[in-house]
Amino acid sequence: MEWPGNSPDLNSIEHGWPILKKGLNDKHPYLRTIDKIKTAWEAFERAIVQEWEDIPQDAIDDVISSMDTRANEVIASNG
Repeated sequence: MEWPGNSPDLNSIEHGWPILKKGLNDKHPYLRTIDKIKTAWEAFERAIVQEWEDIPQDAIDDVISSMDTRANEVIASNG
């Protein structure tokens, strides 16, 4: 299959970021007001790692299994 160089529709991780962002916004709203001190950034890093680990396997499976549909949609649109 010829692979488009810059196609977010065909990049599975691009469909995972919204899941991660939602978890961060829902469970760690204080991070939106984070300042640039080291301890704040360490808290931010811990929260991201925790949210990444908390992404349900079925959500990951859904992103992966949607690849055929997304590829076919790109092909159908001549993209």
